[in-house]
Amino acid sequence: MGEEPHPPAYTLAIVAEIVAEHHRFAGHDGDETSADTQQGGLSGTVRAVQQDDLPAADIEIDACKRREAAKEGDRGTEVDDGLHDDPPEGTGGGDDRPRWWDDPAADDAGSFVRVRRVSVARILGFTGRMMIRAGVLILLFVAFQLWGTGLHTSRAQDDLEKQFRTKQDELGERSSESSDTTTSSATASTAPPVTASPDFPTPKPGEPIGLISIPDIGADFFFVEGVDLRWLRDGPGHFPQTPLPGQPGNAALAGHRTTFKAPFNRLDELDPGDLIFVETLQGRFTYEVMPQPAGEGEPPKGHYIVGPRQTEILDDKGDNRLTLMACHPKYSAAQRIVVEAKLVSNPAPATPLPPTTDVVELPADDLAGGRDAARVPAALWSLGAVAVWFLAWFAGRRRPGWRWPAYAAGLPLFALALFEAFDHINQLLPGAY
Repeated sequence: MGEEPHPPAYTLAIVAEIVAEHHRFAGHDGDETSADTQQGGLSGTVRAVQQDDLPAADIEIDACKRREAAKEGDRGTEVDDGLHDDPPEGTGGGDDRPRWWDDPAADDAGSFVRVRRVSVARILGFTGRMMIRAGVLILLFVAFQLWGTGLHTSRAQDDLEKQFRTKQDELGERSSESSDTTTSSATASTAPPVTASPDFPTPKPGEPIGLISIPDIGADFFFVEGVDLRWLRDGPGHFPQTPLPGQPGNAALAGHRTTFKAPFNRLDELDPGDLIFVETLQGRFTYEVMPQPAGEGEPPKGHYIVGPRQTEILDDKGDNRLTLMACHPKYSAAQRIVVEAKLVSNPAPATPLPPTTDVVELPADDLAGGRDAARVPAALWSLGAVAVWFLAWFAGRRRPGWRWPAYAAGLPLFALALFEAFDHINQLLPGAY
């Protein structure tokens, strides 16, 4: 009887070989096919042992897959931590963190919060930029009022001088042709060179009627007929209900104090006895500033302050004087500063005052009110300035290389449109300073 091989030792050797083979090829797709082939060539006992070991190997493989998935989740967490800051304290949760910070189920809520934060930041940024631009425009408008309005007045003064000198020459020629005799040198030194003849022209609103010079405050301006804002933009204006300067009575002029070249800016610096010279079509006249009562122990002043409704300063006082008026204090129309000067040279013959219906009355609250006719031009010039700026911005946005050339080309047009817009907007304002 032959000796049979030992079954357990044989079986263990086969199993060890199968398990080693399985571990080496566990990551390949063909492992199951190779195992089936080996199982087909083994006895039933060996197949049973192998079937018992293979599930254990599968479990080990599944565990590896779970560990890899866990690592991938950890990497996702690391990336998320790198993109977002730590949550602020006091925002909820057991450790003062919001629920969506750690809970994957609340990820949609967290995304919504982050998107909302981005939207609010953009809105606040846009609002801030618009407020900065609005502030710059306001500052530019203030600069325009203080200095830009003087450009208009300078041009207007040149035109007024030409018109006045032309009228002066025409009137002088007519006067010399109609006069058969000449005055003596003594008389000519005190009397006006031109008298009020029957054809003496009555000034119309906006026309130049004379030149006022105040050496002590550096004022030298041609003044026009009328105190409406459209005329005060050109220079000081004469109240039509009062006599012309140089004539008997109380001649009154009004002017700006801070804008449109500020012809009466320094009226408060005049002292009693300072001289004021006025030249009209009737000749040249000299006035001397009259003293005004001051506080106890103080010397007399050359001016006084009244309210905006005290129009009695325009009344005839029974003498020959010149009344100058402007807003007070500076940059405000709350009150009026008044300077009165007496005529120290011979008066010129009086001319008829314009009819009452043609008189431009002094407004109650300020020297000149706003012009409704400036509304449409102000809107059109404003839209034009916006359109020029948008076109320059759009051209620079479409072509990055065109950015600065587009701005350089659009800047002069934008400045012109903005200047005209400011000019008409200024006419809409009720105050005249």
